[in-house]
Amino acid sequence: MVFVEQREDIIFVAFGKENAKDGSYVVEEGQSLIGTVVNIRDSQTYQKIYTLQVKDVPKPLLITGKRALVEAMGHGTRVVPPVKEGDLVKITYLGKIKTNKGKSAYNFKVEVDRS
Repeated sequence: MVFVEQREDIIFVAFGKENAKDGSYVVEEGQSLIGTVVNIRDSQTYQKIYTLQVKDVPKPLLITGKRALVEAMGHGTRVVPPVKEGDLVKITYLGKIKTNKGKSAYNFKVEVDRS
């Protein structure tokens, strides 16, 4: 399967303006994104791809799985209950941190409402 980056029926999420492309939904450090998970799929390139429907955004938002986000969503190696389709999630972008290997990595907090 080929992943196509330009699609008219979705909006890509960029964490930080430096990652934004034209038409991206930008989430800055300290901001949160609240929406219902409508699709989760595997990807060889991104581990997971999440599609969220967010109130007041006309098209679904597509988030390619940053490693820290995949872990926080429960689809990595950490033992946390995995987020599933239909869950309401609040994803807070906490900014970038330095890893033990000195590389830059994204940092997220994910809260799930399954009520």
